[in-house]
Amino acid sequence: MDDNCFVSSPILRPQHPDNAFIDIKKIMTMIIKESGEIRMQFLSILINSVKKENQNVSPRSYVLGEEVLQESAVKIHPYLPKAVADLNISFKNYSKVVEYIWRKAMKYKAKVENAPQDLAPHASPKRVVSFLDHT
Repeated sequence: MDDNCFVSSPILRPQHPDNAFIDIKKIMTMIIKESGEIRMQFLSILINSVKKENQNVSPRSYVLGEEVLQESAVKIHPYLPKAVADLNISFKNYSKVVEYIWRKAMKYKAKVENAPQDLAPHASPKRVVSFLDHT
């Protein structure tokens, strides 16, 4: 998988039409789902796109990162515990989506073969904040 991620790309600008973001999300999600494994360098770029500080700097890229993480949760959840540890992530500095997926990975022991259905894209909550408030 190419480590040059659209999310952090300087060619992605807020003034691009909505269709560009939709297409990029589809492409990134497809690449992740069809990859044999997820490289930590790629996951790091994707996770860093949803740092809370990026919400103001590049809000559309932040939302794109959140949506790609949600759509790809089943595939990336086995890799997330290691990424969280390696990147020394403090959940308070990132989108709630990162913590949500991490919690599910820990609950299900982060094994690819037992990926939980509630991480499937169609079941991902629009806002994970309410989920986290009840866990």
